[in-house]
Amino acid sequence: MSPIRAFWLLVVAGAAIVLTTVGRLPLVVATHFDAGGAPNGWMGRGGYLAFLAGFGILLPLLLAQLVRRAAAFGNRPAPPAPRARSLAYWLACLLALTAMVVHLLILEAHRASPPRLSTPGIVGLLGFLLAATIAWAIAWRRAAGRM
Repeated sequence: MSPIRAFWLLVVAGAAIVLTTVGRLPLVVATHFDAGGAPNGWMGRGGYLAFLAGFGILLPLLLAQLVRRAAAFGNRPAPPAPRARSLAYWLACLLALTAMVVHLLILEAHRASPPRLSTPGIVGLLGFLLAATIAWAIAWRRAAGRM
């Protein structure tokens, strides 16, 4: 599957998940948590949906475009244009998937009263995000012929 198709598939799946589950959230959603998992920041449900759309769709698309365009500038080697585009959209997929998992973690946090974010869940997500980003950077460098 092409990374562009994978990205849009993740966007559609993420939107379906969010739209079918957002009703389970209160009108004021805990969206920021301290190191112990206790909420310390909230937003209205509408603001939360707008933030999630930006974080899960707009930010990944913007980053993919920036990565693609950055490959054409500077005096550093960059992957050929088709490979740079492919890698840029795999990075967008990673961010869209992260947004989807963050929503699921927030949804799960709101099953408790008061809400409590799962420490193993967020640590697992951050570990996955770090490992995937490192793998992506290695792929970028290899495609650029710098390794």
